Amino acid sequence: MIDNLPILSMTAFAPLVGAVVIFAFRGVKREQARMIALVASIALAVVSIVYGACLALVQDDIKKIIAYSSISHLGYVMLGLVSLDLIGIQGAVVQMVSHGLTAAGLFLLVGMIYERCHTRELSAYGGLAKLLPMYSVFFMVLTLTSI
Repeated sequence: MIDNLPILSMTAFAPLVGAVVIFAFRGVKREQARMIALVASIALAVVSIVYGACLALVQDDIKKIIAYSSISHLGYVMLGLVSLDLIGIQGAVVQMVSHGLTAAGLFLLVGMIYERCHTRELSAYGGLAKLLPMYSVFFMVLTLTSI
């Protein structure tokens, strides 16, 4: 159940979208419906940023940390797209490209170390920099570019 929380939170937004569509056809002017959808989208983006970050902070599995931080990163993308400004949209595109490359690299590195250790628990990776210094450098660089 706890693994499905991000999916459940995203699907909880569907009734709100339905309400906006109903208001658009029930006497609410188009401009008001657009403003309601804009505010709802901004609220959803902020909630996904905070929610994804909070979920990433409490995880022990390193793959789940990367996955939940992706929810937070895509909240920033949504916020940039909803800004309806050229700079915001360009920032969202840059964030999407950056996120795609760094998340893929992080998942690749986690998969490599999983094949050796057969665990993804964060506590099992203590002292890894002494054993695999180049791996640790790449992992640190990708982690810092992900922030």
